[in-house]
Amino acid sequence: MPTFARMRARRHARGAPYVLAALLSGGCRYHVEATPLKTYIHRPATCLEAVTVYERAEDVKRRYVPLAELSLWAPGDMVVTAESEVEAEQMKAATWGANGLILGHPRHTPQSFNDKTVAIFVPADGALAVSICERERARHKG
Repeated sequence: MPTFARMRARRHARGAPYVLAALLSGGCRYHVEATPLKTYIHRPATCLEAVTVYERAEDVKRRYVPLAELSLWAPGDMVVTAESEVEAEQMKAATWGANGLILGHPRHTPQSFNDKTVAIFVPADGALAVSICERERARHKG
C-alpha cells in the first residue's frame, strides 16, 4: 500500500508536464489562483459566457453558494485592462463550475490588491448556464 508521501509525489509528478507547458508558453497572461471556501461543492465546469459578473454581493438577487476566492496577478510588463482582468477571472470561475462572479470592486476599474473576487454558484441559474454552454459549444463546432 502506497504511503501518503508517495501518493502526493505521484500527484505532483503528473502535474509536472502541465507546469512545464505553462512555463514554456509563457508570454504575458494573467495568473488567477483559486482558494476553495468552506462552502465549496464540486461542480462540473461551465463556460466563460455562463459566468454572470456582479460588482457586489448585494447585486446577486438569488441565493448563492460561494465556491472559491480568486486572486489575480499579471507580469509587470503586461498591459492590464479592467475588462481583461474580469475575463481572466470568469475563465477561472468557469473551471470551478461557477455561474457567477462577485468582483468586490466596480467592473470598469482595475482590481486593487485588497479586492476579493468570489466565484459563486447560483442554483436557480444552473439550467441557464448549461444551455448557454451547450449553445457555445455548438457554435464553435459548426
